This record gives sequence, C-alpha cells and structure tokens, in this order.
Amino acid sequence: MKNLKLMAAALLITTMASAQDIKLEQVPLSIQKNFKNEYSKAKDVEWELDGELYEVEFEINKMDHEVWYDKDGKVMRLEKEISAKELPSTIISVIKSKYAGFKIDKAQITTTEQRTIYEVELEKGWTEERKVLFDKDGKVLSDFED
Repeated sequence: MKNLKLMAAALLITTMASAQDIKLEQVPLSIQKNFKNEYSKAKDVEWELDGELYEVEFEINKMDHEVWYDKDGKVMRLEKEISAKELPSTIISVIKSKYAGFKIDKAQITTTEQRTIYEVELEKGWTEERKVLFDKDGKVLSDFED
C-alpha cells in the first residue's frame, strides 16, 4: 500500500514538473472553440501545456474541473469534482456497508477513453480519513489512509 502511495506521489510530481502555464493565445483555436462550446460557464480558467496535451483547469458552480486535450482538440482525460448525490448507487452501497460510520467529504470522477474512476475521500470524526478509488461498477480499486 505504501508503494502505491509513493508511486502516486512520484507520478504527481513528475506531471506537475512537466506542465507549464501558457496563455490562451498559445492554445490552438480548435481547442479553444471546443472548450468554449462545452464549458461556457467556466470561471477561473488556467491553461497549461503538459507534454503534448493542453490542460485546462477551471470551476463551474464552485466545482473543480480539469480537461486534457490533444493537439487536435480531442478530450483525452476529464477530472471533475462531483457531489455525493452524483455517485452511482453501487458506490454508495459499498460505502454504507464497507465504510460504515464514514461520511463522504469529497468526490471526483476521472474519465478517459479506457475507463472511468471515482475517487472518494471519506472521513470519520476528526481523526480518520480514507481515499478510496472505485470503478464505475462500485469495485474498490484502491483504499488507503489519507
């Protein structure tokens, strides 16, 4: 489990180190158009170039979003903060049975062409926190103390 945390931290650091902030003018027009059409209500928009992908971070209704586009404007990855009410019922059932006493603090959905993952941060009182990753069917992919 510790190895999983270390790998995730290393991946995050590597990703953060390789991304660089860019101005809107540096983003291809096709990507700008796709973004504006899909997310017209976006606030606090920030663009980065992450390798060959254009990453945009923004908020809609105070919920964080991140989208990665390839150079042609195709969405390669979407991360979106969601409310607990938006989690699939299968995930809610697993949380109620396997994590009794925990409440949902934060939830996020990550979508790529290959799969959809739900990341749920759970807390019990002031001392116990867990981060659990689920697939779309409610299967626990990873579970660790946060």
